[in-house]
Amino acid sequence: MRIISGDFRSRKIQTDKSSKEFRPSSDRTRETLFSILTHRIELGGTKCLDLFSGTGSYGFEAISRGASVCDFVDISGSVLALIRKSAEELGCTKRVNPIKSYALEFLRNSEPVCYDIIFADPPYDYDKHIELIGLVLKKNFKVFVLECSKQTLQELPECNQMNKFKIIDKVIGRTCLKIFITQ
Repeated sequence: MRIISGDFRSRKIQTDKSSKEFRPSSDRTRETLFSILTHRIELGGTKCLDLFSGTGSYGFEAISRGASVCDFVDISGSVLALIRKSAEELGCTKRVNPIKSYALEFLRNSEPVCYDIIFADPPYDYDKHIELIGLVLKKNFKVFVLECSKQTLQELPECNQMNKFKIIDKVIGRTCLKIFITQ
């Protein structure tokens, strides 16, 4: 897996292709997302949160494009070890903060931090999307991106805080992005 653009363009991110622990976001999905984001938010100096980080592709793409720091949250120690290795190889260890935790637990128990961008890419069979969205929407952020399957997107209820956010739903093949932008 490679970073698409920015300071680390074409550099590799560590993955364990034999592992079934994560499903990396495709280049096309990341390219589409960051094209949407760059027209709506200045990425330079942003603080990001990458939930269900897996390979860390969203967080590393953001850092490559100027984010100052990214907290990577995943429950798997082996996944976090790959993120640390990628950070070392890219020379950005001071901008990477790996955190071993379940995403919902982290959201419930973390200190109130203002993240500019929150990425969440849970497994497609994840069954707590509504709780995840509810917890994230209580946080202080500028943009929240949820990657999910088409089926999940169709099953999500309407957000009762619609006037607080501009919501963009983008379908890219089998993958969907639900993007909440604070107005």
